[in-house]
Amino acid sequence: MPMNAHLSDEVVRLRDAILAFSTEKISPWGGLSTSTYFPHEIWNEMGRQGFHGIAVPRKYGGAGFGYTGVFVAGMALVEAGNCLGFALSWLMNQLVAGSLFATFGSYAQKDRYLEALAQGKLIGALAVSEPGHGSHPKYLETDARKERDAYVISGKKTYITNGPIAGVYVVVAVSGNRGREKAFMAFIVPRDTPGLKVGEPLDLGFLRPCPHGGILLDACRVPAHAVLGSVGDAYRDMIVPFGEIEDVLMMGPVIGVMRAQLTVIRDFLGRDRSRVTDEILNRLGTVHSLLHTLEGLAVEACGNLDGSVKDTGLTELIISSRHLVSQIASELDRVMSLAKLQPSTKYELLARDLSMAASVAARITEIRRKKLGAALLSYRGDRIPD
Repeated sequence: MPMNAHLSDEVVRLRDAILAFSTEKISPWGGLSTSTYFPHEIWNEMGRQGFHGIAVPRKYGGAGFGYTGVFVAGMALVEAGNCLGFALSWLMNQLVAGSLFATFGSYAQKDRYLEALAQGKLIGALAVSEPGHGSHPKYLETDARKERDAYVISGKKTYITNGPIAGVYVVVAVSGNRGREKAFMAFIVPRDTPGLKVGEPLDLGFLRPCPHGGILLDACRVPAHAVLGSVGDAYRDMIVPFGEIEDVLMMGPVIGVMRAQLTVIRDFLGRDRSRVTDEILNRLGTVHSLLHTLEGLAVEACGNLDGSVKDTGLTELIISSRHLVSQIASELDRVMSLAKLQPSTKYELLARDLSMAASVAARITEIRRKKLGAALLSYRGDRIPD
C-alpha cells in the first residue's frame, strides 16, 4: 500500500510544501553540505513558514501533526534539499521541542519556550554526552547540587548537536545516588545563564552545516523551576525514550537521502539508456521495493510513537529499518558501478553523510540486537514470543 494511504491530508500537504520549499530555497544553496556556515537565513524562513514546530501542539504555536508529520517532513527536506546535515539540525530542534518541552515541561515552561522553539526563534539542544565518557549513565559526572531554592550545576558536555547555536540547553546531570545507581535530573539552562560557557564548534568533517560543540558549566546556578521532568529519573524517563524517538524520526532524512540518490541515478540513466541492462533494472526494482518496505516500517514506528498503532515492537522496527538502509545503500552503489556512472559531487556528499550517520548509529543498533537475543534465549515459554 502506498505510504500516502497512511497519511492524513494535512500531512500530505505539509510534505508537498516542504518539498517545494526545499527545491526553491535549500537545493540551490551551493556548497551547503561542505560548509561550516550555518544558514540562519533558511532557518528563519522555515520558521515563518511554520516548519519548526511540527510536533508541537497548536495551542503553543506548533502544527500539532505529531511524530508522523516530523518523519514525513524530514524525508521531504532531504529528498528535495539534498543536505542531510541541515536536516539533522532541524530534526534536533523538533525533538527538543516536541519530545522534551512539550512532553515533560510544566505549563510555565511550555508557555515560556515552546512558541519560540516552534517558530525557530529559539534553537534548543540536549546536553548529555561528556568528554571521555560518551552518554552512558554509569560514567556521567556532571553534577547538580541543591542549594535552597536553586541547583548549582558543574561539569562539561560535548558533542552537542546544535550546541554552538543553541539559545537554550536541556542539561542532564547527576543529582545523587539510589543504591548502586546514579540519580539524574534534567535542567533548562538558557545560553546566557551565568557560569555557562559555550565552547568552540567541533568540525566533524561530515553532516555539515549541522554544528556540534560543547559547553562548560562552572557552578552554573539555575532556579528550582528550571527542573524539567521528574526528579531523579530523568535518564530513564527522558533520555532513553528520546534516543528511540530520534532513531525513528531520523529515518525520514535517511530515506530522503536515498530518494535523492535514486533521482540522480534515474536522471543519469534517463539521458543515456544505452547503459541500462537487465541486471540494473533488476537492482533498481529491488531498491524501489526495499524503499517502499522501509517507508512502511517507519510510518508504523511513528504510529507507535503517536499512539495510533498499538502492540508494535519499536526496537524490532528500528533494527529492521537499519538493516534495510544498509541493503538499499549497497544496491545503489552496485547500480552506480554496473552503469559505470561517475558519481556527482551531490551524490558523493549524500553517500558520505549517510555512511557516517549509519556508523554513528551502528553501535547502538548492535546493543539493541544483543538485548533482543538475550531476551529470546531467556524466554521459558513453549514457543518463541511474538
